[in-house]
Amino acid sequence: MHLTERIEESSSKSTQNSPLADLPTTTIATHPQTTTTTTTTTTTTTTTTNSSSVQRLFSFPLSGWEGGREGGRVGRRQRRMSGPNKRMEADMRGSAALCCEREERQEQEERMDCTEEKDAEAPAPSVVERYYTRWYKADMKGQACEDHCILQHSNRLCVLTLAETHPILQNGRTIKVINYKISNGCSRLNNKVAGKSKRGGQFLTEFAPVCRITCTDETEYTIYSCIRGRLLEVNEDILVKPSLLLQKPSTDGYIAVILPKFEESKLVKENLLSREDFEAVVSKRAADVQSQAS
Repeated sequence: MHLTERIEESSSKSTQNSPLADLPTTTIATHPQTTTTTTTTTTTTTTTTNSSSVQRLFSFPLSGWEGGREGGRVGRRQRRMSGPNKRMEADMRGSAALCCEREERQEQEERMDCTEEKDAEAPAPSVVERYYTRWYKADMKGQACEDHCILQHSNRLCVLTLAETHPILQNGRTIKVINYKISNGCSRLNNKVAGKSKRGGQFLTEFAPVCRITCTDETEYTIYSCIRGRLLEVNEDILVKPSLLLQKPSTDGYIAVILPKFEESKLVKENLLSREDFEAVVSKRAADVQSQAS
């Protein structure tokens, strides 16, 4: 049975029972047809609309999924390619850093080698240069060029020696005799000290004579104390071997050891010249000699 017939039957039954039964049949029959047509049209439209929406619903996500899948493959491929590249870049940076470190090490080693060579070429400082300070007394008691030298240790001890410019050390002179006997009643060889405080030592003033040196040309020079202090010892070795005074005046050829008072130890340098000042005096002396000769 078709759908139209069913609608007609249901419409006839409802018409018989309704107050509109007296109306013409054609009108009643025509109304269901119109309704049927309208219903059919609506159903068709709905079906068409649903099919198009389903098509749109499945068409776009499918294409997007395919694109995302392809994009994911490309991204993974790029990541696979970029990983080794990054490792290569890191290795290159690491190798460059290692090269820089090697070059710096080589430069440091070269500088150290140069420094060691210079140190090896330069003479090692002597004991006097390490532990003693040089002070000078120029033109002692107005005697030209009779320069004395005082080597001051950090423990206050002062060693009396001849300066390099003293006439005894010039012109190849030789020493005939060294005499520590100053007078009939005073000899520095009789000096005796005892105890930690060095009691009993002869006290010397700035201009107290310590010894007299006579050269082979019969020229005599008096060596003075230059500082105030107590005489601790004299160098008896130069009495046996006077050449020590000529060869090693600052070490084995020293003349005497003097200990100034504690309160005067810092004042020793007041009446003495530093090495730089003494060199200036010597240079001026040499210039004066040249001017006089010209």
